[in-house]
Amino acid sequence: MKHAPLVYVGLAAIALGALWIAMKPATNDAPATASSTSTSAASPAPGTPAPSTGVGSIAAGAATSSADTKASTTSSLPPATPRVFDLTIKRGRIVEGPEVIKVAEGEEVRLDFTSDAPGEVHLHGYDLHVALQPNATVSLSFVAKLTGRFGFELHKSSSAHGDLGAVEVYPR
Repeated sequence: MKHAPLVYVGLAAIALGALWIAMKPATNDAPATASSTSTSAASPAPGTPAPSTGVGSIAAGAATSSADTKASTTSSLPPATPRVFDLTIKRGRIVEGPEVIKVAEGEEVRLDFTSDAPGEVHLHGYDLHVALQPNATVSLSFVAKLTGRFGFELHKSSSAHGDLGAVEVYPR
């Protein structure tokens, strides 16, 4: 019976290991991307998420992020369809689409921007950027991992910034 404490410690370690495997959170880290897409299809009403068409190409260097954006290799689920928001910018203001975008934590989000002038959109908190070209649609895609309110602004030059709106991410 002098080995009984070792048996109990071993059983406890096995039980803790099994609990950790059963309870560990699933990681669903998808990288942030930006793509440039020319769209010719009709857009839904402003503020209504558009269905994903899967059309587009990744514009190298168009989006940058200092946040951790490693891809998950453990998920066996198919990729979620992103919530798409079409936003039209004219004279430095959003004229079509919602100024406040509300999503749930963990959702894939795609912001499609069309602008009448060149510039850059910056999403604070996620530290994402996408370059705008006149009359072209560009996309800013990300997984809403961080909860809270995150402003996005238009950078017209190194000194000129203008608030466009915000993304509100609610906890699940």
